[in-house]
Amino acid sequence: MLPESTLNTDQILRLVMFGHLHFQSLWAGIELGIFETLHKKSPQSLEEIAAGAKLAKLPVKMVMANLCALGLVTKADGSFSNAPLANQFLLQSSEENVIGVLRWQALIVYPGVEDYVRSLRENKNVGVERFKGAGSTLYERLRSDPVLEKVFQDAMANMPSNRFLAPNFDLAGRRHLCDCGGGAGRNAIALARHNPTLKITIFDQATVCERARANIKQADLSNRITTSAGNFLEDSFPAGIDAILYSHIASIWSEETNLQVFRKACASLPSEGTFTIYNMVADDDQTGPLAVTCGSVYFQALATGEGFMFSSAEYEKMLKDAGFGRVSAKAGLPASHALITATK
Repeated sequence: MLPESTLNTDQILRLVMFGHLHFQSLWAGIELGIFETLHKKSPQSLEEIAAGAKLAKLPVKMVMANLCALGLVTKADGSFSNAPLANQFLLQSSEENVIGVLRWQALIVYPGVEDYVRSLRENKNVGVERFKGAGSTLYERLRSDPVLEKVFQDAMANMPSNRFLAPNFDLAGRRHLCDCGGGAGRNAIALARHNPTLKITIFDQATVCERARANIKQADLSNRITTSAGNFLEDSFPAGIDAILYSHIASIWSEETNLQVFRKACASLPSEGTFTIYNMVADDDQTGPLAVTCGSVYFQALATGEGFMFSSAEYEKMLKDAGFGRVSAKAGLPASHALITATK
């Protein structure tokens, strides 16, 4: 889990003003293999780092200066080493690495959110115009670009919050879970391992289901995890399920769209069936946390043009309005997440 910010408002303002420059230095450290190189052999001089990254003297001096200022690299006696933060989050060998998330930011999010102001004025996700393909959402456009679709799916599987789902998600008594928009299968695999009698169906678009099947096979769970290709906004939920997981999906859509899905889910489930949202949640007064509220920029400018980072209370109201009888929330999970479960 990434550490919470302890910066004061002045420091936050300065980081926001120049954040695009700091991000590019961070991304350069990953793309040029600097963090990996320093992990294998440390400390190293500027000349050694330059040779490994194939950089001239001034460029390597430039990037190392900013990585030091960001606290990702340390310098002593003229040589450099990774800071603990880099070893924890920026190495492929680390279970907590966020490299996939950063690649998604660099290649997909950054280009799309440049159009945020225009998207607000026009009230649509104009940033999606930067991506080739058909469809009005980023997810539809990515079908036409297997490389970027893989970047996106890898990022979703790489989200730090994924590791907190299975240990906190109570599926006692559930027989067959539908992982709605389940992506390439990371959550389904973790949940299957935590719940040895549970069957799971990943419900997602066809190209994503293909990726999921490969991961499920590799995990030797094909006998318990299956896929169902479809669009949950339009198609019926898979038959025979008694629970639905809506992980990192609810913030993509507006209240109106979510209500349509929630009502359809309620109608699809048997009595005592459950529908669970796992998502980052905003404070009830919509004043933070900062790591949550900024996500709305991505949903508005690029993803769909209608998403929003709702509070737990707002999700609870939607679920009751959709016809569920009981709603309970497990709040205070790491990374500002909550599990909100509605029972039919």
